[in-house]
Amino acid sequence: MVKANRGGLGEMRLYIGIILFIAGIALWHRSERTPGRGPRWLGRLGLGGGALGISTLAMTQSGLAWTITSICFSLVAITLLAWVILDVIRR
Repeated sequence: MVKANRGGLGEMRLYIGIILFIAGIALWHRSERTPGRGPRWLGRLGLGGGALGISTLAMTQSGLAWTITSICFSLVAITLLAWVILDVIRR
């Protein structure tokens, strides 16, 4: 079976996933280390970015389990980011 050339799209997703995951973890770590210096929603933003990164990384793999994992982490990210947006709008 011959695979179609996707033009490096899988490799780009891998890098985007890694960057999102690292940025999310860095935001979460910063908010936990110095809780009084930033907004309260910074930790949730970091967790949402990390979940989005994991979802993107799972998308680079093939198989049903990886697809379900990607969908679940996308839902977690959407929920956390919506929670952050609502918190910002309320203020």
